Amino acid sequence: MFKFWHSLINPLFQAIQPKVVVEIGALNGKNTENILDTISSDCILHIIDPLPTVDLKKIESKQVVFHHDTSLRVIPHLPSFDIGIIDGDHNWYTVFHELKAIESIHQKANTPFPFLVFHDVGWPYGHRDMYYNPSTIPDNYRHQFAAQGIVPNNSGLVRSGFNRTINNAFSEGGERNGVLTAIEDFIAESKSEYIFKTNPAYFGFGFLLSKDRSKKHPETYKALTTIFSSETLLQVIEKQEEMFLDQAVQITDLSCHLEKSNRKLTNTAPTSSEATDSVKISFVVITYNMQREAERTLKSLTKEYQEGVEGLNYEVIVIDNGSSKPLEKETIEAFGENFRYYYIENAAESPAHAINFGAKKAAGEFLALMIDGAHILSPGVLHYASKAITQYEEPIIAVQYWYLGPGSQNITTMNGYNEDVEDELIESVDWPNNGYGLYSISQKIPKNHSWLEALFESNCLFIRKRLFDAIGGANENFDFPGGGFLNADIYKEAAEFGGVQVVTILGEGSFHQVHGGTTTNIPPKELDSLIRMYREQYKKIKGQEYQLANTQIQYIGHMPREARTPGSAMYHLRGKYNPID
Repeated sequence: MFKFWHSLINPLFQAIQPKVVVEIGALNGKNTENILDTISSDCILHIIDPLPTVDLKKIESKQVVFHHDTSLRVIPHLPSFDIGIIDGDHNWYTVFHELKAIESIHQKANTPFPFLVFHDVGWPYGHRDMYYNPSTIPDNYRHQFAAQGIVPNNSGLVRSGFNRTINNAFSEGGERNGVLTAIEDFIAESKSEYIFKTNPAYFGFGFLLSKDRSKKHPETYKALTTIFSSETLLQVIEKQEEMFLDQAVQITDLSCHLEKSNRKLTNTAPTSSEATDSVKISFVVITYNMQREAERTLKSLTKEYQEGVEGLNYEVIVIDNGSSKPLEKETIEAFGENFRYYYIENAAESPAHAINFGAKKAAGEFLALMIDGAHILSPGVLHYASKAITQYEEPIIAVQYWYLGPGSQNITTMNGYNEDVEDELIESVDWPNNGYGLYSISQKIPKNHSWLEALFESNCLFIRKRLFDAIGGANENFDFPGGGFLNADIYKEAAEFGGVQVVTILGEGSFHQVHGGTTTNIPPKELDSLIRMYREQYKKIKGQEYQLANTQIQYIGHMPREARTPGSAMYHLRGKYNPID
């Protein structure tokens, strides 16, 4: 939208001289910069965006109010305004109800409906919904969708095509489908009269002016006629041609590059000399009374243990959530200069606050959340996670988890499996020298699940920090010891956020050590009762029963020999420690 600011939007601002402006959907802040360069010093700008790609908090002032939330939650609390720029979630439900909410606040204030400028009223989202976060759209308003691409003159979806990583409605057209449809339906339903014009440039601009405002403020209608004058439309055509030529040059340059590279693109990791000082990934590891287990976990996060991470700048933030026997800071920092340790006094029983605390301390673009510091990682987790980060636009990378030992630990511990037995097992596979040997002494969680099953949660979840903030971080209402369904909630909220790609790594895992955990070391009957409590709390907090995340899963990775035959060293122990197996 910002590319056509001077020809299609700026004339409105010059004519109207607004006192209050609302921008819905700031993204990278380019349009925000234009607005701030244009408005007078006594004009207030309200910016609404739950997931901007830049830190808009930095520009907050008496003149700029940033609402880090969705438009439908914010608009009812806004004052009346003069101009609105709407370029947010491009679907019928959101746009239609944005308009209804805007109409409502102006009726209550007895002020004219504002001049609204829309983006994406043309192809592809004029008559097709897209969902940044499908879970925020009620079921009866949400079309079937998939993270697949769009091409002109095809009402369906394709595997490649435009915006193939975004959640797009299966079909184009029909009722309650798309941005333009929402505007037209609002106009048809409203008791007020409107003037609505569109310009097909750059996926389509829409301009909505109420006749009430046009009569009371004739300069608004004059501005509208100005941007549809032949002179302005010629400027638009010239800008389109300029953009077309830029793209043509880029395509030519790319073709030449491919020819010089024998038409092969390589995906090599940077060498140590090429590494930047910026932190890419921040591990947030939560520990509680697990000195034995935490030391192995942290060993598995070192650069000596993780394979193929040359040049990758990452940090490990260890949060001790109030242990009665705290970890030694010196011990933690001895793992490497990228390890940091924090101890929380008077800590809550739930790890939710500790996770949020660690996230605030993190310097990385991505967080790797480990709610349970008793999980040892396999040696390729970081390598494949970093590959996924480069291959996907908004990845959530979920590492799958395993029990160490011959079965589910809440069963094996009732039959004598303990830390001493586990220590002998780990030593028997020559860990840490043989990281993948852990597969031969472990069982998948849940039992018999394959690598391709839907995921309940992950104890090593990679998520962009700004996305973690957008979903509200770790919900501290999950206050049971251990967090209850907290970890599952973080995964579900992130996985169902619009525009993300859920990725899991084949052949890599996290391995849970026995340590007296909340759910892993109690009898099956007590576990069932505890899970019921967790489900009840989830329903109370979220207002609905818990269900697995409704998402597609992408796969990356490999399959080490040991991962193909997990538990191969456990046959002789199952009868002793897991007699019901």
